[in-house]
Amino acid sequence: METKREVPKSAQMIDTYFPTVDGVVRTVHNYAKWLNRASYSAVIAPAQKNQNDKDFSYRIFRIRSLPTPIAEYRLPLAYHAKSVIRELSKEGVKILHVHSPFLLGLMSIREAKRCGMKVITTFHSKYRDDAVTLTKSHLLANLLVRRIVRFYNACDAVWTCSNGTAATLRSYGFKGDVTVMDNGTDYVYPENASEIRKIGREKYNLTDGAPVILFVGHQIWQKNLKLILDTAKELEYRGFDFHLLIVGSGYAEKEIDAYARDLDFAPGRVQIFNRTFGKEELMEVELASDLFFFPSLYDNAPLVLREAAAMKLPALLLRGSNAAEPTVDGYNAFHCQNDKNETADKIMEIFANEERRLTVAEHAQKTLRRSWDTILPTVVDKYNEILKK
Repeated sequence: METKREVPKSAQMIDTYFPTVDGVVRTVHNYAKWLNRASYSAVIAPAQKNQNDKDFSYRIFRIRSLPTPIAEYRLPLAYHAKSVIRELSKEGVKILHVHSPFLLGLMSIREAKRCGMKVITTFHSKYRDDAVTLTKSHLLANLLVRRIVRFYNACDAVWTCSNGTAATLRSYGFKGDVTVMDNGTDYVYPENASEIRKIGREKYNLTDGAPVILFVGHQIWQKNLKLILDTAKELEYRGFDFHLLIVGSGYAEKEIDAYARDLDFAPGRVQIFNRTFGKEELMEVELASDLFFFPSLYDNAPLVLREAAAMKLPALLLRGSNAAEPTVDGYNAFHCQNDKNETADKIMEIFANEERRLTVAEHAQKTLRRSWDTILPTVVDKYNEILKK
């Protein structure tokens, strides 16, 4: 990022952080890392088990917290959050960028404004869907959404990561201004990609030459993992030879494992890794794969799509989904309907034309991969614009 710009001191706030890993966590990490290179940026997050913050290039303020029924989320304590805000204000922090509208953000927004900070928030997720899944009640979900909208109304600026995400926020009842701010990736296609691909294929027993289909993401039903497994079973029923790799952890991983076992796949057909891969390991499995299957209607602007594109791994996405927004069917991705027979048809069609698949992969890398150092100057300009208001 250019250092000639005046980069205001900032802090990123999130309701869960490493060692939990998802797209929002990695977005916050990149904001803090890149902004801290040019000025000062920190992260405010609840304390978690097994946290190890010593290797980060920026400071992480851990808020004392209590456990909740959802293991990866903690209940932060209000008084400690307020004291951290006051400490950051003394350090000259002018921007508090909140990445989740729940308890930590709610507790901190008033204190931040008292300290003269501007509060920016990014809307990342379909919170109503999450609330329905957790509470099994549309009434409770709607009450939560109303509270969330009040939080966004109280912020100085509201950002989303795609136009589709902005439409989701407006469907919740938010009527204010929205700025679309893209996300990036620091993944770079390696010079020894073919060598890494060979290593990955041997590591995961993929040496028979069959196409490899990959999913990376939280193992939760909202990601449409049932469609992935049902499609895989349909392909197997048709006699199509392939491997399916599923990478990621999540609260539904045991249920997803059980569903896969019930489908009774041939040995070695489906491998499910109930853990989060590090960057190098993820690049390895992406290079070893031939198609990134991400049929999520839940995600808004998934980083995993851009990371796969950076590794020249073309994606199969659901037509009309927010994830598919920056893509064109047959040019830099493939689109399909939310139906196991149609997705199976599409996958067989993709692998029947290898030249086309490789061309789409090249276009994906050129059009979907954006580096963080090209995005952060726009972030800084917006920060300064908000401070001047």
